[in-house]
Amino acid sequence: MTFFADTKKLPPDSLLQLITDFRNDPSPDKIDLGVGVYQDEHGKTPIFEAVELAQRRLQADEESKTYLGPLGWPGFADEVRKLVLGNTLEEKLADRFAVLPKPGSSGALKSTGTLVHRLNAAAKIWLPDPTWANHIPIFQSCDLETKPYAYYDNDATSLDREKMYADLEKADAGDVIVVHGACHNPTGEDLSAEDWQYLTNLALEKGIVPFIDIAYQGLGQGFDEDMENVRGLLDVVPEAIICYSFSKNMGLYRERVGAALVLTENTEIAGRVQSNLNEIARRSYSMPPSYGGALAWYVLSDPDLNASWRKELEQMRKRVLSLRGQVTDALSAEFGDNRFQYIKSQNGMFSRLPLAPEQIAQLKSESSIYMAGDGRVNMCGFTPAKIERFTELLVKVAK
Repeated sequence: MTFFADTKKLPPDSLLQLITDFRNDPSPDKIDLGVGVYQDEHGKTPIFEAVELAQRRLQADEESKTYLGPLGWPGFADEVRKLVLGNTLEEKLADRFAVLPKPGSSGALKSTGTLVHRLNAAAKIWLPDPTWANHIPIFQSCDLETKPYAYYDNDATSLDREKMYADLEKADAGDVIVVHGACHNPTGEDLSAEDWQYLTNLALEKGIVPFIDIAYQGLGQGFDEDMENVRGLLDVVPEAIICYSFSKNMGLYRERVGAALVLTENTEIAGRVQSNLNEIARRSYSMPPSYGGALAWYVLSDPDLNASWRKELEQMRKRVLSLRGQVTDALSAEFGDNRFQYIKSQNGMFSRLPLAPEQIAQLKSESSIYMAGDGRVNMCGFTPAKIERFTELLVKVAK
């Protein structure tokens, strides 16, 4: 018997398999609504002009490929903290933060989950239902207990606020509540300012740690507008965890550029937390890849590149909003009612259609329309021609 002989084959990740199935589909009319990336009107995921310029500068400036240490590209961690906090809070809170670059937001989730377990193995991680498919297994791989809290009502196509509050009241001191930043929840439904205030009060009253996952800043209401509620919470709570990704809003998907940020009560504790984050990184990947972090640093730190990035990001945001309106209007016209008006009022790239699994499977097998098994669709997968075809087919399936 050889060492690997008893290895069991595991099923493929459903979303990754969806990407493979779409690529292998020969239909010229296929529509990909499942991919979790921004696409332009030609179905391409473009490179930001600011990132292209940053690549040229990096190539000209970089003189060595030697190790850079756990903080990665010099200055990147500082720029991420400034980005999250904004000018006012940066002056107030900077010295209370531990920050470490990570291989994407997934790497940040894993490292901070490990930190939580190290400090309180009994802590429960409360996650919205639904959340992203990798959240639960990542936290469970940290030996943490995960608990769902109600978030979205599929039938009402809106936030299930009453049940959400009731579930979160069950959290104990020392537990961690994962909250999605603007546009981050896969349903497209964001928390309101009142919801953020409720979470802030809950953290203060019960000693619960807010854990904020951010990957879509700039794709919701606006670049700084998308951070208002996050900053309002950080301004008053003693502790918080933030995972930040540049995959979506800077288009650095394959570069895996992210960061973990931990707000602590004071500078001395921040130093201790920083040492633990460094040690956790050393035990796994040792230090982050520098290339993507360097590109992000150039874009964040150079005023001209930063302005260019924000301008292009704003154009993307407006295009997504336009697609939401076009899809809503087309569906309303086909169905003859307003059942899909919620799509227009939501934020970001994603919405969830109230479809049964068999209807989703039928759209895929008969019409080469690909979407996640829970009905999540990416608005960026649409063009005017695809919207027309999709709505016609959806009516047939719904009937």
